[in-house]
Amino acid sequence: MLKPKKKFTKKELREDKFVTATFKTQAYLQENQTRVVAIVVSVLALLLIIIWAINNYQDEKMVAGEKITEAGLLVQEGNKADGISILKQVAAEYSNAEAGYASFLLGKDYLEKGYLDSAQVYFEMTLDYTDDPILVAPANMNLGSIHYADSSFASAADLFQQAYDEATFDDLKADALLNAGIATMENGDMEEAKILFKKLISEFPTAIQSTRAKLMMAMDS
Repeated sequence: MLKPKKKFTKKELREDKFVTATFKTQAYLQENQTRVVAIVVSVLALLLIIIWAINNYQDEKMVAGEKITEAGLLVQEGNKADGISILKQVAAEYSNAEAGYASFLLGKDYLEKGYLDSAQVYFEMTLDYTDDPILVAPANMNLGSIHYADSSFASAADLFQQAYDEATFDDLKADALLNAGIATMENGDMEEAKILFKKLISEFPTAIQSTRAKLMMAMDS
């Protein structure tokens, strides 16, 4: 004769489900212990890498900054060759804002010496290393001058207009608009050049650059 099935109370059923879930969790952890440990180790390793990268970046900035200061002191003391050598080291070994500043200084030096190809390389490196408008705008201005000297007037005009967009003070903006107008005029588009000249005169009516722009337009009339 079959025994009647035992009836479980709601409390017993809840307790039974809890025990079952607990055993399942323990079983999962035991079966996947290696995997769980690996995940934890991976997360910790990632955190350590991030911390190391932040500290290393700060250290690099400090070292690069110290080298630039040293280079400046050497130049002031009349030892320009060693100063330039240190700036080249910073530009070659780092890829931060300090390297961008070193590259900009090297670009200026080569531009003043008339080595346009080398100057162009370092000004382009400036743009690769930093987005600081204090450096980016004059770097594009200088690149524009290099392209203009090479009779690449359309490229020069584009670079001058980029410098205008990025510049943070009026004198550089006025220079950029004037140069963009002249380069555009040299490229054979006097109508577009006049638009740039008029924009310059409208935005900076008392600037010396506006006087030059008026002379440029008068020459074409």
